[in-house]
Amino acid sequence: MQNLKIVVFGRGNGESILVELENNTWMVIDCFNTPGTKEPAALTYLKNLGFNPLEVLIKIVITHFHSDHIQGMLNLIKQASPDADIYMPEALTTTEAFKYYSELDILHGYDDISGVGELCKIVRYLDSKKREAIRIKQDSTIFNGLTYQISALSPSHKDCNDARNSFISDITSIESRIPVSATKPSHNHFCIVLNILSKTTNTSILLGSDLEVSGDSAKGWSSAITSNMAPQKNSVQIIKIPHHGSENGYHKSTWNEYVIQDVIAILTTFNSSSLPRQELINKYKSHMKHLLVTTKPKKNITSGIPRAVLKIMKKKNQLGTIVSSTPSTQFGYIEAIHSSNPPSYELFLDASVL
Repeated sequence: MQNLKIVVFGRGNGESILVELENNTWMVIDCFNTPGTKEPAALTYLKNLGFNPLEVLIKIVITHFHSDHIQGMLNLIKQASPDADIYMPEALTTTEAFKYYSELDILHGYDDISGVGELCKIVRYLDSKKREAIRIKQDSTIFNGLTYQISALSPSHKDCNDARNSFISDITSIESRIPVSATKPSHNHFCIVLNILSKTTNTSILLGSDLEVSGDSAKGWSSAITSNMAPQKNSVQIIKIPHHGSENGYHKSTWNEYVIQDVIAILTTFNSSSLPRQELINKYKSHMKHLLVTTKPKKNITSGIPRAVLKIMKKKNQLGTIVSSTPSTQFGYIEAIHSSNPPSYELFLDASVL
């Protein structure tokens, strides 16, 4: 059986994953630039191993278009193989759909909210090269090798329809000259979750992106984990925990029914929202022996202060001196190996065990 290697990078606000496919070929999922450089973390890693990204980077997945997942992606695409397959979700959030389809002036100034600006640059670049991104949704297969198959578990059919209907509604409002606000959706059901299935052992690696839970079984995590290409129960040996360990990314039945007790679970932090928080860390740790994090979670003096009090403090500008306990240059990564033996892992730089 061929071993499969995944590398999860994180920097506090930024997430990227490399997957080594067959015959020294690689797939990258999302992107961010390493602190102090303008080079995507995945490219630096490959070059340090002696690989030329133009030769070995053959698949690129953009799970969604928030800035912590897409920063530096255009640069990465330019340095990957010119024949690399580039995948985007079939469902786009309202804000991203505006920019993607029509680049409306009404969105001017909102690029930093969701990474829309980077997406537009990517689309224009691909157009100039007569290339096209592949739009995928639930149960799409993007790699089918001798020993591993990689499939998308989301966005679901209903999420794609919801995104399309929202876009049509907003375009109608614009055509009627009714002002439309470019706000982020309250839930992230439109991103790509990947299942990497071992054909020889029927075990899985689950890469959770930022997918959130939904009360609707046809949307979000409930739909993803019950899709046709979902892992078998008690088969997930490695998991990249969704949405930086947030409450809205915790899907109870996934952990109770699909993830094994000895799972290697990997978190990436999101300092802007102080994720993951201690109560969720404790909840995840109750399911496993190995909870790994690419960088240490942010801690600040607001911990434990009720939200109502925090709002008052913010209004009175009493939070100006609060700083993170972790430096802005933080960066770490985790290598995990999936094989016929129990999976293994190794920590690098700021990565640690929680």
